[in-house]
Amino acid sequence: MIRFVIAIFIFSVLTSCSFSHKIANKKLEKSKVILATIAHKKYKDNYRILYNKKGDFVIVTKREKEVVKLIPDLNYFVYSMKSKSIVIEDHLVAGNVYWENNYLLKAIEREQKAESAENSYSFDVKNKIYMLN
Repeated sequence: MIRFVIAIFIFSVLTSCSFSHKIANKKLEKSKVILATIAHKKYKDNYRILYNKKGDFVIVTKREKEVVKLIPDLNYFVYSMKSKSIVIEDHLVAGNVYWENNYLLKAIEREQKAESAENSYSFDVKNKIYMLN
């Protein structure tokens, strides 16, 4: 009788873990569909997606290529997979953006002139805090 109870308990734990894993996967897939829809609506095509290491925030970038500019401008936004919303959005002249760590992104903007200095900032996507560099 005790073995039977233990077997039922183990079965119910394994079943519930499997079920909660399926729900988490469905939520993640829904977030990915929403992200793709937003990215396509904003940038049409040729956009790039960069997940942070944990996969809970995403940088979506699109280069604006113009013949007169040596380095293309960059449009980007950061999307939260958990809240299914845009956290930050910006346009960088001759710029670049990348993950410094899990929740900190670095954005660099340059002027088109060779002697110009670059402007940059960091942004904590989790706490929504700007840091000028």
